[in-house]
Amino acid sequence: MPEDGDDLDAAQILTALQKLSNRVQYGRGAVWGHLAWAGTLAASGTAAAPVVLVGAIESCPLLATDNVWRPYYTSGETTLGASHIDGGGSLAVSSWYYVYAWSDAAAPTTLKFQITTTPPTASAAATIPRLWKRDQSANYRYLGCFPTDTAGSPYPLRKTGGRVLYRRSGLASGTALLASNGLRMLDRGSAQTSFTAIDLRPVVPPHSRAALLRLTAIGDAAPDTAELALYTGTDATTGAPAATAYTINNAEVRLDVEVEIAQAAQSVTYKLTNGAAGAINGRIDALGFLE
Repeated sequence: MPEDGDDLDAAQILTALQKLSNRVQYGRGAVWGHLAWAGTLAASGTAAAPVVLVGAIESCPLLATDNVWRPYYTSGETTLGASHIDGGGSLAVSSWYYVYAWSDAAAPTTLKFQITTTPPTASAAATIPRLWKRDQSANYRYLGCFPTDTAGSPYPLRKTGGRVLYRRSGLASGTALLASNGLRMLDRGSAQTSFTAIDLRPVVPPHSRAALLRLTAIGDAAPDTAELALYTGTDATTGAPAATAYTINNAEVRLDVEVEIAQAAQSVTYKLTNGAAGAINGRIDALGFLE
Protein backbone atom coordinates (compact mmCIF):
# COMPACT_ATOMS: atom_id res chain seq x y z
CA MET A 1 0.00 0.00 0.00
CA PRO A 2 1.23 3.57 -0.71
CA GLU A 3 1.99 5.80 2.29
CA ASP A 4 -1.24 7.77 1.80
CA GLY A 5 -3.24 4.56 2.19
CA ASP A 6 -4.68 4.63 -1.33
CA ASP A 7 -4.82 1.43 -3.29
CA LEU A 8 -2.42 0.99 -6.19
CA ASP A 9 -4.08 1.32 -9.55
CA ALA A 10 -3.28 -0.62 -12.71
CA ALA A 11 -1.09 2.12 -14.22
CA GLN A 12 1.15 2.20 -11.16
CA ILE A 13 1.47 -1.57 -11.09
CA LEU A 14 2.26 -1.75 -14.81
CA THR A 15 4.96 0.93 -14.45
CA ALA A 16 6.67 -1.00 -11.66
CA LEU A 17 6.40 -4.31 -13.49
CA GLN A 18 7.74 -2.75 -16.70
CA LYS A 19 10.84 -1.51 -14.85
CA LEU A 20 11.44 -4.99 -13.46
CA SER A 21 10.90 -6.57 -16.87
CA ASN A 22 13.34 -4.15 -18.53
CA ARG A 23 16.00 -4.93 -15.96
CA VAL A 24 15.53 -8.68 -16.33
CA GLN A 25 15.79 -8.45 -20.12
CA TYR A 26 18.91 -6.28 -19.85
CA GLY A 27 20.55 -8.73 -17.47
CA ARG A 28 19.67 -11.72 -19.61
CA GLY A 29 20.95 -10.01 -22.75
CA ALA A 30 24.26 -9.24 -21.08
CA VAL A 31 24.67 -12.85 -19.93
CA TRP A 32 23.83 -14.35 -23.34
CA GLY A 33 27.13 -13.27 -24.90
CA HIS A 34 29.26 -13.85 -21.81
CA LEU A 35 31.86 -16.64 -21.65
CA ALA A 36 33.88 -17.08 -18.46
CA TRP A 37 36.60 -19.44 -19.62
CA ALA A 38 40.25 -20.15 -18.86
CA GLY A 39 40.95 -19.37 -22.54
CA THR A 40 43.31 -22.32 -22.97
CA LEU A 41 43.17 -24.94 -25.70
CA ALA A 42 45.74 -27.41 -27.06
CA ALA A 43 45.73 -29.71 -30.09
CA SER A 44 47.83 -32.75 -30.95
CA GLY A 45 47.42 -36.40 -31.92
CA THR A 46 46.63 -37.98 -35.27
CA ALA A 47 43.83 -37.81 -37.85
CA ALA A 48 42.14 -40.90 -36.43
CA ALA A 49 42.91 -40.07 -32.80
CA PRO A 50 43.10 -36.30 -32.29
CA VAL A 51 43.64 -34.92 -28.80
CA VAL A 52 42.14 -31.50 -28.03
CA LEU A 53 42.37 -30.17 -24.49
CA VAL A 54 39.87 -27.45 -23.51
CA GLY A 55 40.56 -25.45 -20.35
CA ALA A 56 38.05 -25.10 -17.53
CA ILE A 57 34.83 -23.25 -18.36
CA GLU A 58 33.35 -21.32 -15.43
CA SER A 59 30.20 -20.18 -17.24
CA CYS A 60 28.89 -20.66 -20.77
CA PRO A 61 25.20 -19.75 -21.33
CA LEU A 62 23.72 -21.56 -24.35
CA LEU A 63 20.31 -21.74 -26.01
CA ALA A 64 19.50 -25.32 -26.98
CA THR A 65 17.00 -26.41 -29.63
CA ASP A 66 14.24 -26.43 -27.01
CA ASN A 67 14.56 -22.60 -26.91
CA VAL A 68 15.65 -22.52 -23.26
CA TRP A 69 18.75 -20.66 -22.06
CA ARG A 70 20.90 -22.57 -19.58
CA PRO A 71 24.27 -21.88 -17.94
CA TYR A 72 26.95 -24.57 -18.28
CA TYR A 73 30.37 -25.15 -16.75
CA THR A 74 33.14 -27.73 -16.51
CA SER A 75 35.05 -28.62 -13.38
CA GLY A 76 38.44 -28.84 -15.09
CA GLU A 77 40.24 -29.52 -18.36
CA THR A 78 38.22 -31.53 -20.90
CA THR A 79 39.83 -33.92 -23.39
CA LEU A 80 38.17 -34.16 -26.79
CA GLY A 81 38.83 -36.88 -29.35
CA ALA A 82 37.52 -38.60 -32.47
CA SER A 83 34.03 -38.98 -30.99
CA HIS A 84 33.65 -35.18 -31.06
CA ILE A 85 34.34 -34.83 -34.80
CA ASP A 86 31.29 -33.54 -36.62
CA GLY A 87 29.97 -36.37 -38.80
CA GLY A 88 32.36 -38.92 -37.30
CA GLY A 89 35.41 -40.51 -38.90
CA SER A 90 38.89 -38.99 -39.03
CA LEU A 91 40.13 -35.45 -39.55
CA ALA A 92 40.53 -34.37 -43.17
CA VAL A 93 43.95 -33.51 -44.59
CA SER A 94 45.19 -29.94 -44.90
CA SER A 95 42.07 -28.42 -43.33
CA TRP A 96 41.13 -25.98 -40.60
CA TYR A 97 39.07 -27.34 -37.70
CA TYR A 98 37.11 -25.31 -35.16
CA VAL A 99 36.12 -26.27 -31.61
CA TYR A 100 32.73 -25.38 -30.09
CA ALA A 101 30.84 -25.85 -26.85
CA TRP A 102 27.16 -26.59 -27.44
CA SER A 103 23.92 -27.73 -25.81
CA ASP A 104 21.63 -30.53 -26.92
CA ALA A 105 17.98 -30.36 -25.93
CA ALA A 106 17.94 -34.16 -25.76
CA ALA A 107 20.44 -34.00 -22.86
CA PRO A 108 20.06 -30.44 -21.59
CA THR A 109 22.06 -30.82 -18.38
CA THR A 110 25.36 -31.72 -20.08
CA LEU A 111 27.75 -29.40 -21.89
CA LYS A 112 28.83 -30.94 -25.20
CA PHE A 113 31.72 -30.19 -27.57
CA GLN A 114 32.21 -30.40 -31.31
CA ILE A 115 35.19 -30.39 -33.70
CA THR A 116 34.14 -29.27 -37.18
CA THR A 117 35.31 -27.57 -40.36
CA THR A 118 32.48 -25.01 -40.11
CA PRO A 119 34.06 -21.68 -39.07
CA PRO A 120 32.84 -18.96 -36.67
CA THR A 121 32.20 -16.58 -39.58
CA ALA A 122 29.29 -15.81 -41.87
CA SER A 123 29.47 -17.16 -45.41
CA ALA A 124 29.08 -13.61 -46.71
CA ALA A 125 31.90 -12.33 -44.47
CA ALA A 126 34.34 -15.22 -44.19
CA THR A 127 37.11 -13.11 -42.62
CA ILE A 128 35.08 -11.50 -39.82
CA PRO A 129 35.12 -13.56 -36.60
CA ARG A 130 31.98 -14.09 -34.54
CA LEU A 131 31.30 -15.69 -31.16
CA TRP A 132 29.30 -18.56 -32.62
CA LYS A 133 29.45 -21.25 -35.30
CA ARG A 134 28.24 -20.23 -38.75
CA ASP A 135 24.43 -19.91 -38.89
CA GLN A 136 24.23 -20.00 -35.08
CA SER A 137 23.69 -17.10 -32.69
CA ALA A 138 23.05 -18.69 -29.30
CA ASN A 139 24.43 -22.24 -29.44
CA TYR A 140 27.80 -23.70 -30.52
CA ARG A 141 30.02 -21.18 -28.76
CA TYR A 142 33.44 -20.80 -30.43
CA LEU A 143 36.52 -21.78 -28.40
CA GLY A 144 39.47 -22.18 -30.79
CA CYS A 145 40.88 -23.78 -33.93
CA PHE A 146 43.76 -25.79 -35.38
CA PRO A 147 44.99 -26.86 -38.86
CA THR A 148 45.80 -30.40 -40.03
CA ASP A 149 48.79 -31.53 -42.09
CA THR A 150 48.90 -33.62 -45.28
CA ALA A 151 48.15 -36.74 -43.23
CA GLY A 152 45.21 -35.16 -41.39
CA SER A 153 47.06 -34.89 -38.07
CA PRO A 154 46.62 -31.68 -36.09
CA TYR A 155 49.54 -29.28 -36.04
CA PRO A 156 50.45 -29.32 -32.34
CA LEU A 157 49.64 -25.97 -30.77
CA ARG A 158 48.63 -24.22 -27.57
CA LYS A 159 46.15 -21.37 -27.25
CA THR A 160 46.34 -19.01 -24.28
CA GLY A 161 43.74 -16.28 -24.43
CA GLY A 162 43.81 -14.99 -27.98
CA ARG A 163 47.44 -16.00 -28.61
CA VAL A 164 48.17 -19.30 -30.38
CA LEU A 165 51.66 -20.81 -30.56
CA TYR A 166 52.71 -23.84 -32.58
CA ARG A 167 54.69 -26.45 -30.67
CA ARG A 168 57.62 -26.77 -33.05
CA SER A 169 59.20 -29.60 -31.03
CA GLY A 170 56.04 -31.64 -31.61
CA LEU A 171 56.68 -31.80 -35.37
CA ALA A 172 58.95 -34.25 -37.16
CA SER A 173 60.73 -31.21 -38.59
CA GLY A 174 59.52 -27.77 -37.60
CA THR A 175 61.92 -26.17 -40.07
CA ALA A 176 60.58 -28.14 -43.06
CA LEU A 177 58.48 -26.38 -45.68
CA LEU A 178 54.70 -26.27 -45.26
CA ALA A 179 54.26 -28.85 -48.02
CA SER A 180 56.39 -31.23 -45.93
CA ASN A 181 54.35 -30.58 -42.76
CA GLY A 182 56.79 -28.07 -41.33
CA LEU A 183 56.30 -24.41 -40.46
CA ARG A 184 58.71 -22.80 -42.94
CA MET A 185 56.96 -20.61 -45.49
CA LEU A 186 60.06 -19.22 -47.22
CA ASP A 187 63.56 -20.60 -47.74
CA ARG A 188 65.25 -18.54 -50.45
CA GLY A 189 68.95 -18.66 -51.32
CA SER A 190 69.14 -15.62 -53.57
CA ALA A 191 67.95 -12.03 -53.71
CA GLN A 192 64.30 -11.18 -54.40
CA THR A 193 64.17 -7.50 -55.29
CA SER A 194 60.48 -7.29 -56.22
CA PHE A 195 57.61 -7.44 -53.71
CA THR A 196 56.48 -11.06 -53.41
CA ALA A 197 53.45 -12.39 -51.52
CA ILE A 198 53.50 -15.32 -49.11
CA ASP A 199 50.27 -17.26 -48.53
CA LEU A 200 49.62 -17.73 -44.79
CA ARG A 201 46.38 -19.67 -45.10
CA PRO A 202 47.87 -23.10 -44.23
CA VAL A 203 48.99 -21.85 -40.78
CA VAL A 204 46.79 -18.79 -40.08
CA PRO A 205 42.96 -19.14 -40.03
CA PRO A 206 40.84 -16.92 -42.29
CA HIS A 207 39.49 -14.86 -39.37
CA SER A 208 42.90 -14.01 -37.88
CA ARG A 209 44.23 -10.48 -38.33
CA ALA A 210 47.82 -10.97 -37.13
CA ALA A 211 50.54 -13.60 -37.54
CA LEU A 212 53.51 -14.50 -35.34
CA LEU A 213 56.51 -15.02 -37.62
CA ARG A 214 60.27 -15.58 -37.40
CA LEU A 215 62.47 -13.82 -39.96
CA THR A 216 65.99 -15.10 -40.64
CA ALA A 217 68.56 -13.28 -42.79
CA ILE A 218 72.00 -14.78 -43.63
CA GLY A 219 74.65 -12.76 -45.44
CA ASP A 220 77.57 -13.74 -47.65
CA ALA A 221 81.12 -14.36 -46.42
CA ALA A 222 82.37 -11.47 -48.55
CA PRO A 223 81.73 -7.89 -47.37
CA ASP A 224 78.01 -7.79 -48.00
CA THR A 225 74.64 -7.20 -46.36
CA ALA A 226 71.40 -9.16 -46.28
CA GLU A 227 68.05 -7.51 -45.60
CA LEU A 228 64.75 -9.39 -45.32
CA ALA A 229 61.90 -6.87 -45.23
CA LEU A 230 58.29 -7.79 -44.45
CA TYR A 231 55.25 -5.76 -45.52
CA THR A 232 51.50 -5.93 -45.04
CA GLY A 233 49.54 -6.10 -48.27
CA THR A 234 49.52 -2.94 -50.37
CA ASP A 235 51.76 -1.16 -47.84
CA ALA A 236 54.65 -2.61 -49.84
CA THR A 237 54.19 0.01 -52.55
CA THR A 238 54.23 3.07 -50.31
CA GLY A 239 55.02 2.43 -46.65
CA ALA A 240 57.91 1.29 -44.51
CA PRO A 241 58.40 -2.42 -43.74
CA ALA A 242 56.41 -3.91 -40.89
CA ALA A 243 59.62 -5.68 -39.81
CA THR A 244 63.19 -6.05 -41.10
CA ALA A 245 65.91 -8.62 -40.36
CA TYR A 246 69.30 -7.14 -41.30
CA THR A 247 72.76 -8.68 -41.17
CA ILE A 248 76.26 -8.14 -42.55
CA ASN A 249 78.79 -10.62 -43.93
CA ASN A 250 77.96 -14.27 -43.17
CA ALA A 251 76.22 -13.63 -39.86
CA GLU A 252 72.76 -15.08 -39.21
CA VAL A 253 70.12 -12.83 -37.65
CA ARG A 254 66.71 -14.00 -36.40
CA LEU A 255 63.80 -11.71 -35.59
CA ASP A 256 60.48 -12.82 -34.05
CA VAL A 257 57.65 -10.43 -34.94
CA GLU A 258 53.89 -9.92 -34.69
CA VAL A 259 52.58 -8.50 -37.96
CA GLU A 260 49.23 -7.52 -39.38
CA ILE A 261 48.28 -9.54 -42.42
CA ALA A 262 46.43 -8.59 -45.58
CA GLN A 263 42.92 -9.79 -44.73
CA ALA A 264 41.54 -10.41 -48.21
CA ALA A 265 44.49 -12.49 -49.44
CA GLN A 266 45.57 -13.77 -45.99
CA SER A 267 49.16 -12.95 -46.88
CA VAL A 268 52.24 -10.85 -46.23
CA THR A 269 54.74 -9.49 -48.74
CA TYR A 270 58.53 -9.63 -48.57
CA LYS A 271 61.73 -8.45 -50.27
CA LEU A 272 65.19 -10.01 -49.86
CA THR A 273 68.03 -7.73 -50.94
CA ASN A 274 71.80 -7.32 -50.47
CA GLY A 275 74.43 -4.67 -51.12
CA ALA A 276 76.77 -6.73 -53.29
CA ALA A 277 76.53 -9.76 -55.55
CA GLY A 278 77.22 -12.40 -52.91
CA ALA A 279 74.88 -15.26 -51.97
CA ILE A 280 72.29 -14.52 -49.30
CA ASN A 281 69.52 -16.49 -47.66
CA GLY A 282 66.14 -15.47 -46.29
CA ARG A 283 63.73 -17.62 -44.27
CA ILE A 284 60.28 -17.04 -42.82
CA ASP A 285 58.78 -19.47 -40.30
CA ALA A 286 55.32 -19.48 -38.72
CA LEU A 287 55.32 -19.34 -34.93
CA GLY A 288 51.58 -18.85 -34.44
CA PHE A 289 48.76 -16.32 -34.79
CA LEU A 290 46.43 -14.05 -32.85
CA GLU A 291 42.65 -14.35 -32.69
